[in-house]
Amino acid sequence: MTKSCSKTTWVNWGRWLLPLVAFAVVFALARFSAPLYHAPIVQVTALTSSHRQAVVDNFGNHDVTVTQHVTARWLNTKRRGQHVQLTNQYTKSGAVDSPVAKGQQLFVTMAVAPGR
Repeated sequence: MTKSCSKTTWVNWGRWLLPLVAFAVVFALARFSAPLYHAPIVQVTALTSSHRQAVVDNFGNHDVTVTQHVTARWLNTKRRGQHVQLTNQYTKSGAVDSPVAKGQQLFVTMAVAPGR
């Protein structure tokens, strides 16, 4: 004799399964959407912090500036899959900037350094 699932069993499963599937779809669209953007996006694969410098602004506020050396992988554009070296400079106060973390995805604004 075969056992069949009742309608209430399917309704109970649906209450939990539908939100779970919806969450998985939204997560996948958010996580893997880099090719949909026109702006260059990289994902941080490695980083090191160096060159800590104490600074004082015009108002006498003390802070520390930290330079990060970042290795990142292109997620879109023609360079997809290639690695690039970047630098990030931030202050410990975090007033107008912030450090980057491994695995973080970043929009990249490219500028040519003077003299290059």
